[in-house]
Amino acid sequence: MKKNSTILLGLILTAIILRFCTFFISVINHDESTYLVLGKTILQGYDYWVDYIDTKPPGIFLIVAAIQGLLGDSIFVFRLVTAVWIGLTAYFLYAIQLTWNYSRQVGLASGISYILITSMFTFYGISPNTELFFTLFTALALLIILRNQGGWPYFLAGLALGFGFMIKYVVAFDALAFGLLISLSALRQKESFWAYLKKAAVLFLGFLLPIVSIFGYYYQIGHLDEAWFNGFVVSRRYPKTLSVWEYLTYVLDFFLRYLPLTIFFIYGLTAKIFARHHQRFVLLWSICVLVAILLPGNTYGHYFIQMMLPFCLGAGWIFGVPMTARPGWLRPIFRPKAAYSLLGLLVATAITFQVIDYVQKPDYIRQASRYLNERLAPEDEIYLGNAKHIIYLLTDKQPLHAHVHPSLFWQEKHYEAMNIDIPREVAKIKAAKPRFVLIREAAPDQRFGNWLAEEYTLVQKFGGERILIYELKE
Repeated sequence: MKKNSTILLGLILTAIILRFCTFFISVINHDESTYLVLGKTILQGYDYWVDYIDTKPPGIFLIVAAIQGLLGDSIFVFRLVTAVWIGLTAYFLYAIQLTWNYSRQVGLASGISYILITSMFTFYGISPNTELFFTLFTALALLIILRNQGGWPYFLAGLALGFGFMIKYVVAFDALAFGLLISLSALRQKESFWAYLKKAAVLFLGFLLPIVSIFGYYYQIGHLDEAWFNGFVVSRRYPKTLSVWEYLTYVLDFFLRYLPLTIFFIYGLTAKIFARHHQRFVLLWSICVLVAILLPGNTYGHYFIQMMLPFCLGAGWIFGVPMTARPGWLRPIFRPKAAYSLLGLLVATAITFQVIDYVQKPDYIRQASRYLNERLAPEDEIYLGNAKHIIYLLTDKQPLHAHVHPSLFWQEKHYEAMNIDIPREVAKIKAAKPRFVLIREAAPDQRFGNWLAEEYTLVQKFGGERILIYELKE
């Protein structure tokens, strides 16, 4: 137990160290900004999907609201908590390998690999996205299933999957893989149908509880229609435009990006020395997750974080194979001098890029926020236009309209899918007469052009032309 506690602490510290240089800049990715801004609105008593709206399920916003309620709304603290969350997820991978009777070395290899590959590239894990949060619940669910033969622990596993599902619906594909695992295990062990059905029912009951609870809340407050539309209808209204070639390059980009681990992963799934039922399950899980990644028809790198769990499990197995049993062409990589040199190079490269991207670059978002904070009175309103919406958090001001994420309000595919009445929303913003209006570079259209020219004065620029600040005329 003491050994495992030490390993847990070590994995968490590793995640913090590898991600520390990313904790300071105000914006890494616009999705994170949305979580932080909307999380705070929940703490202030507003209802997500009613007062403020985004395309994601409520889970991530509830988690962020809980973090902010306990620890404050600091961006630094949120990213620190995210690093701890990643370290804990890595520990669950370590524990899964031990449950499968692999060595601590194998478990550590899987856990450290997960931390490393989520801490190298901005859109593959550095930016706190939903995938980093729901993977903890899927890893926990699998660990519970593997360590138990049924009963109430399966309810807890289902509950974890239900929590993950309410962060992002693609967790349904992890749940499918785990359901198939239970089914195949029942067949292999020749369980009775009723024993299997009891397991499945308890798991499914746990899975349903978070979903029913959240939508039951919306039913209770009389906004079930809005929750259903924003939660399930909108996502089906986006066009799917990717070609076969785009899908192929999207998948290849992931596997080539992490090439050494890809080689280990393929070896883990094909080498005869590993347990065949473990290999089949990891392959099955990978396929289910890959379908979930490709189904939306987008090429966002962070979708592949969901794939990193089975990927790191399969890749970790080679670290438990004696040197003499490994393929000859792979042995040089595992010699201590080469292995430590390669690991050191990867860590140094990741930290160097983080310093360049997140430490050395001027943070013009904070500069603009300081400028506003020096001038804003408590009763003053601001409107951010298509500027970075994290400024609402940094100035402690409420968003002026429901769709906080700029792309929802400015990109046609979004406002058409969500049935946003642009003229009505524009009229509400103008009627509020915000003291300051911020525009990022050139606005995508002229919906505010004449209004700004007639009623506002350009008073400041930050980041060249990246943020233009207009102040209401006297």
